[in-house]
Amino acid sequence: MFREIIQLGPIHIYTYGFMQFLAFIAGILLSVKRAKKFGIDKNVIFDLAFWILIGGIAGGRLWYIIEHFSFYQDNLASIFYVWEGGLVIYGALLLGFFTGFIYIKKNKLSFLEIADIVSPAILLGIAIGRIGCFLNGCCYGMVSDKLGIIFHDRSYCQLPAEVPIGVKVIPTQIYSSISAFFFTVFLLLLDKRKKNNGETFSWLLVFYGVHRFSIDFLRFYEGKATLLKFITLSQALSIILILTGIILIIRFSFYRKKPNL
Repeated sequence: MFREIIQLGPIHIYTYGFMQFLAFIAGILLSVKRAKKFGIDKNVIFDLAFWILIGGIAGGRLWYIIEHFSFYQDNLASIFYVWEGGLVIYGALLLGFFTGFIYIKKNKLSFLEIADIVSPAILLGIAIGRIGCFLNGCCYGMVSDKLGIIFHDRSYCQLPAEVPIGVKVIPTQIYSSISAFFFTVFLLLLDKRKKNNGETFSWLLVFYGVHRFSIDFLRFYEGKATLLKFITLSQALSIILILTGIILIIRFSFYRKKPNL
């Protein structure tokens, strides 16, 4: 893989951090463009993005540390090396959602309207960010001769000791990126035909929940990332997202006027 872009003395610029930065910028730009359609001030998007960023980094890192605490307990300083990788997207989404929700309500904005605006941007950010995962060598899939690609150098990727160098592992990062790009376009098209605020956001929950639940069957996971020994923690949360999204879609289908929640 290609973990490092450039080194300037003690400064290392990693592909993972760089791609996450691009993902964040792309998400903001798309959200600002869509905000004009709804008559929302672009500064609202910038402020919202700031709080989502803070919550997202904290939540994504916290979830990752919980899953890999055996590594960090002897190397506490590396907890803060987020530019080297080590974020769980569901942790980022959960805490980012929480901080964003607080900002929206504090400023007396419509949550459903803002959620619809940023939903495609979230998927676009995931699509770009997963490319960073691929270049970093993290979030890979299980060993597979038919579907896999080869990691040649353990120092250049993040394969654990139990995965031998030279074997093929499924590039689930690329699958996730392609899926997220596809759903981004789909949500943008769907948004043009919606009748109520919240419909685009509801479909985001369903789409991403189905995707993540499915892709996790191909992902390599350590034991601590599993729940009840047959599904992962991410799959359990995916089920909740899918059910929530379906309930919201059914609820909004009965509205004749847009609810202002």
